[in-house]
Amino acid sequence: MGGVSALLAALVLAYILLPAVEALERKGFSRGWAILFLYALLSLGISFLVLMLLPSTGELGMAASRMHLLLREGAELLGQRWPSLAPLAREGYRWMEATLERWPRSLFSFLRGNVFLFFVPVIAYYFLRDFPSLRHQILSSLPPSFREPFCSLVRELDLVLGKFLRGQLTVAASVGVLTTLGLGLLGVPYAPFLGLLAGFSDLIPYIGPLAGALPGVLVAGGESLALALKALGVYFLVQQVENTILVPRILGQRVGLSPFWTLGALLLGAELGGPLGLVVAVPLAASLRALGRFCARIYQLRAE
Repeated sequence: MGGVSALLAALVLAYILLPAVEALERKGFSRGWAILFLYALLSLGISFLVLMLLPSTGELGMAASRMHLLLREGAELLGQRWPSLAPLAREGYRWMEATLERWPRSLFSFLRGNVFLFFVPVIAYYFLRDFPSLRHQILSSLPPSFREPFCSLVRELDLVLGKFLRGQLTVAASVGVLTTLGLGLLGVPYAPFLGLLAGFSDLIPYIGPLAGALPGVLVAGGESLALALKALGVYFLVQQVENTILVPRILGQRVGLSPFWTLGALLLGAELGGPLGLVVAVPLAASLRALGRFCARIYQLRAE
């Protein structure tokens, strides 16, 4: 995570926490203590979920041992049935085995290489603390006749973005619940934890769904190859439900766009901006609508 990404992540975190900070401030908390209280509450909630749902170290070790055994047996079976593929099967087994052994070090390397990640809560804290003075400075710099239309634009953008973020969280929670139910019905071990992981991963652009599906497929593969294929089918089905039902209905309705305009925005975003276009298509379409109303209001003021 670079500096720009950390700054954007901090602004998103601050935006999510801002209503709660102002509510606590009205209850008598100082602004700084309100932010720290919410940080503590958020940390405790995440820690509780992880500790309640995360498999124990012994269970993870048993699952990894079963996965190693299944991979070795699968490579041997493939080599016996199709001798010409034996070298490829052995190389595939070595690669998968090395990947399973290397992932803890890879996680540490990721955290070490993304030191800006640790600055996100710090930047968000100072933005939340100084937000009232920042808002006052911006309004004071505007001409008096522009202040009311500008405030209307900000309120509408705040409404759109707030509803979008809540909608995104609702979609991610739905993905987590559907994944948990699907894997649980198949009998995949640790289904609640894997569902929680799928829900959190769904919030990550580009690689989130793949990152959320891979642990579930590997855990299911530790039981049998057939179960791994069924688990892969569950993840695929959940993604189809998300893309065709959840996103158009939940996100579109929350930001005030019909399913038709939501799907149109998603298709246009994918065509023009690729994966990033898909992420920003819905809030950008609703924001452009609000900006159009603002420009029309300014035009009317100038005409008068």
